[in-house]
Amino acid sequence: MKLVDLIPHAANDNVRAFLRVLREGESSQTGDAYRMRFGGELVDPGLIWHPGGTVKRLVNGRAIESSACGAYQFLARTWESVAHEIGLANFGPASQDLAAIYLIARRGALDDVLAGRLDDAIRRCASEWASLPGSPYGQPTLTIERARAVYERWGGRYGLATSAPAPTVVPPVDAPPTAPTQADAPIPTPSESGVDLAPRRSTSVAPLIAAAISTIIQAAPTLIRAFGNGEQAQKNAKVADVIADIATKATGTADVVAAAQKVVADPAAAQAIEAAAQERFYELTEVGGGIQAARGFVVALLGSGPEWQRVASAVVVGALSLTIVVGGGAMMWSLLHDPSVSGEQRAMLIGAAIALINAPVAWWFGSSASSRRKDDALAAK
Repeated sequence: MKLVDLIPHAANDNVRAFLRVLREGESSQTGDAYRMRFGGELVDPGLIWHPGGTVKRLVNGRAIESSACGAYQFLARTWESVAHEIGLANFGPASQDLAAIYLIARRGALDDVLAGRLDDAIRRCASEWASLPGSPYGQPTLTIERARAVYERWGGRYGLATSAPAPTVVPPVDAPPTAPTQADAPIPTPSESGVDLAPRRSTSVAPLIAAAISTIIQAAPTLIRAFGNGEQAQKNAKVADVIADIATKATGTADVVAAAQKVVADPAAAQAIEAAAQERFYELTEVGGGIQAARGFVVALLGSGPEWQRVASAVVVGALSLTIVVGGGAMMWSLLHDPSVSGEQRAMLIGAAIALINAPVAWWFGSSASSRRKDDALAAK
């Protein structure tokens, strides 16, 4: 499964409500849930990756040592495995949300969550999270009544038909059985499932951002024409920045991942991005330079006055002048002062002179016409 497959599900109401059920037993209600370690200690807010290490705590009278951290209390080995499998760049809120959805899918419960089959989803995920009803790990668990109350409180609905097919996840052969231990605290606040603002662990375009951009591109025909399936945007940070700017401004969101989620949830958001992309089509097709950038430089330098004032015209006029003065002068001298030149030879020389004069003119007119056709074609898209 890829990040681009997970993002649409992160915007689903039932998925978001189920994530709140997980947090009811695993972390806290405050915005600090995403940096809470096992036992309630908070890690440095500037931390960009799972802190690793372990913490000891007495649970039901027995000492438990765990590396669990974050809103969903990921064990260090679980986090490393999931982050590698789906390409997460940091330990920020959005990364944690998507990693939790991935684990839900890996347990075969995502279809149940999407369809509002809460009890079935809890039963499948009880081996992943130790605080869920029915968990076999001997730690304090929620009651099914409390889990249902939390689910309903956060907008979960029962029996809702799935809006998107849940991907099938096959866990790696060496995937460890995981059961993050809980921090004894109440329900956490809703996650802001936007792009993680923490520094990236990688210097390339973060996979999370690339996945969001791919989602946005597929929703806007103009972006598809400009970038195909989005591979260019994923590899080129400058292209990604332009698309992110278009998407966030068009949807009124704070970041590109939030924009991608809004596109999935609201068709009007996709229409807004398409309209904005059409307005900035030249910028999209010429990101980083190219013909359009060069033309823009010329216009900025000389303005858009008559043809004879432009650089292209100046080049043509200069070439014509040089041709006439040098070539024409030499040929006229031969014609007038060389009695050995026959009439046929004089005709050939005159024809050559005309050809030399016509060549730059023909080139200029052809180049200008081709440029205008390209401009008209782009404007019509």
